[in-house]
Amino acid sequence: DKFLNADVSPFSLDLEYAMHLTDASDLEVSSFASGTFDPRSAFFVNKDVVITQGFVASTPEGQPCVLGRGGSDTSGALFAALLSAKRLEIWTDVDGMFSSDPRFVPNARLIEELSYREAQELAAMGAKVLHPRCLGPASWGNIPVEIHNTMSKSTQTTRIMAPAALQQGGENKVMAIARRTGQVLLTISTVDMWGESGFLSRVFAPFERLDISVDLIATSQYAVSMTLDYIPGGIDGEPFKMLLRALRKQGSVQVETDCTVVSIVGRKLRSVLHHMADAFRELERYNLLLLSESTEDLNMSFVLGKSANSVDELVLSLHHVLLERPLRRAQSAAAQDSKSSTAGSATMSPPASPVPRKLRGASFSSLSLLPAQAVAASSSQVLADRLDPSSW
Repeated sequence: DKFLNADVSPFSLDLEYAMHLTDASDLEVSSFASGTFDPRSAFFVNKDVVITQGFVASTPEGQPCVLGRGGSDTSGALFAALLSAKRLEIWTDVDGMFSSDPRFVPNARLIEELSYREAQELAAMGAKVLHPRCLGPASWGNIPVEIHNTMSKSTQTTRIMAPAALQQGGENKVMAIARRTGQVLLTISTVDMWGESGFLSRVFAPFERLDISVDLIATSQYAVSMTLDYIPGGIDGEPFKMLLRALRKQGSVQVETDCTVVSIVGRKLRSVLHHMADAFRELERYNLLLLSESTEDLNMSFVLGKSANSVDELVLSLHHVLLERPLRRAQSAAAQDSKSSTAGSATMSPPASPVPRKLRGASFSSLSLLPAQAVAASSSQVLADRLDPSSW
C-alpha cells in the first residue's frame, strides 16, 4: 500500500501511429521531436501480445520493491490506460463483486453493473476482489473493467464503467453490505475545540508525519472521532505510541480497539433513508460507537464496539432487510401483475416472466441465475470437468 500511494500519471499511446513505425528508434525520435509521446512507448512497437508481471516495481529512487495486495490490479489498469484499451479484464477466483461476502451471506448476489466510484467505495469498505486504487487509472482512461472467474464457465460478470454508460445510472438503491474487522477508533475531546481555528489541523498533523491513514471521521463542538485504516506496526508499534503522545497534547484521548465497521453501500442513500427503519432496528442489540455518512452519498457506516452479539448476524440481517426482502416484494408484485394481465386478456398467450433475467444498474441477477450457492456449484463442476480427460 505504501508504494500504491505513489502519484503515477498514465500516458496515452497512439497505437495506430506506432504500428506504421519500423522499429523502436523511429518512435523514440518521433516522441522527442513532437513532444506528444513518452519514450517508454518504444516497448510496444511491432508487438501483438505483451506479457508482463504487475507486482514488482521500483521506488522513486530506483530501488526494487513489491506493490503489495492489489498491485497487479493497479498495474493492469495503468497498462490499460497507457494503451487506451477497449476494456480491462481482471481474472480472479470469483465472478465479480457481490452484495455481501458469499462466505458469510449465502444469499449474496452478483452486482452486474456499477460505476468506478461505486466500485471503489465498495472495495474500500471491505470487498477484496479489487484494490480501490486500480479504478483510478481505469476511470482516467474511461476504460470499462470486467471481473471474470478463472474457475467458472459462467458468462456472468461485474462490469465497472462510467456513470453515463450504466443501464440505470440514476436509480437510487442499496447495493451491498460490507464489513471490516480489527479497526481502531480514536476520540479526542477538549473544551478548547469550540470556536478555535486551526484545532483540527493540529490534530491531523501527526497522522501525516507518522504515515497513519484516517478513514471515517465524526465531529461535535468539543470532540472529534476517527477510525484508523492503516497503522504501521499496528497498535503495539512505535508510530501509534508517538501518535497518542502527540494527540494528548490537544486533549483527552480515548482508544477503542478491535472494532468492526459495517457499511451500507449504495447510490443516493439519503433519498432512501425512510426505507431503512427496519435496518436501524437491527442495530439495537449492538454497541454502536459512531455513525458516518459519506459526503458523496455512497455509503453509510456504523462503527461497532465489542459485543456479545455476532456481527455476522448483523450483516445477514441487514442484507435480508435491505436487499433480499425488497427483491422478493418486487418479484411478488411482478407476478401478481402478470396474473392480472393474463386473466384480463382475450388471448391465451403465455404470461411474461415475473422476474427480469438481469436486474442491472447495481441490481442483482434473478433468483435462478447467480445466488452464491450456484456460483460455488458452478466452480466445483468446472474443476471436475477439467480433471476429466473426456471433457478436454
